Amino acid sequence: MQASRFYRLLLLLAILVNFSGLFLIILGTDGTLYASVAKIMARDNNYLELFAWGHDWLDKPHFPFWMTALSFEVFGVNSWSYKLPGILFMLGGAWYTWAFARRFYSELTALWSVLILLTAQH
Repeated sequence: MQASRFYRLLLLLAILVNFSGLFLIILGTDGTLYASVAKIMARDNNYLELFAWGHDWLDKPHFPFWMTALSFEVFGVNSWSYKLPGILFMLGGAWYTWAFARRFYSELTALWSVLILLTAQH
C-alpha cells in the first residue's frame, strides 16, 4: 500500500511539472507557426482551410488546429490557451494508459506506465 501512495505522489508531481510549462512563452518556429494557423482559423471563423503566410497550407491534419482555435475562442489568444488542449489530450492519454494497464496487468504496472508516459513527453 505504501508503494502505491509513493507512485501516486510521483504521478501528481509529473502532472504538475507538465502543467508548469503552460505559462511559458511559445518557443521555436513550429509552435509559433501552429499557433498562428489556429489564430487565423479562429479569427476568420474558417475551420475548413488552413492558412499560413497568406496562402493555403495543406501540410498538417486539421484536428489539432480545431482544438487550439476552440481554445483561443474560449480563453482568448495567448500562450497558455495554445498549450492547454495539448496538455488535456496528454492527460487523457495518460488516463487511457492507466485504464488499459490496470485492466490487463496490475495497479502497480498501471501506475508505472502512466509515470513513464508523463515523464517522457518533453
